[in-house]
Amino acid sequence: MLTLKNVFVIINLQKYLYYLGGEKMSNYVESNLTTGEEIILKATKSVWGIIPSIIGCFITFAIALIFSLVWSDFIGIPIMFWVLFILSIIEMVSVILKWYSMELCITNKRVIGKMGVISVHTLDYMISKVDNVCIETGFWGNIFHYHKVIVRGGGEIDGRHRNKNAFIGITNAYEFKNVLAEAVEKHTAQARKAQAEEIARVMQSQENKTENNTDIQ
Repeated sequence: MLTLKNVFVIINLQKYLYYLGGEKMSNYVESNLTTGEEIILKATKSVWGIIPSIIGCFITFAIALIFSLVWSDFIGIPIMFWVLFILSIIEMVSVILKWYSMELCITNKRVIGKMGVISVHTLDYMISKVDNVCIETGFWGNIFHYHKVIVRGGGEIDGRHRNKNAFIGITNAYEFKNVLAEAVEKHTAQARKAQAEEIARVMQSQENKTENNTDIQ
């Protein structure tokens, strides 16, 4: 039963985990910045993003416990209970660690992300290689204002890395998408300007060579 006391406990847990995992979780990104690279925006995350998964683990555990109590005479039921209990604990710890270790940042050169502790997945795209950013919001996300951010780049067309590049529980997803779009647009404009300057330089060099040949003749 969800009481007012439980709500306060969840809110305090979110503040505590945010202190541990929010502002303090930029170590990976900051340690991998190159010379002249600066962080433009950090994705902020909410503990509400993993609450549904944790509730699912508790429900699985509760169902297994009920079965073990009602049908305790059957030998296989207690064994099933312990198996489901262990699997629920492993899944819960995995979800919490994945959320705790998650980082996603935009720099003036790249999009950098990381999630996982034991099995680590990293995301590293140059700004010029980012194709798009997808935002998905489920039922609970609409209620508690968090989203799933999926970054695609490097010419991916088959979606093999869709789930790997999905960062859950992001609260500033639309700001992240807009800032990244601006960074891509700025990089594209700079690339075009540099290309135009290079073409102009080559053409000027050719004109100078032509004039020199004319003078010699």
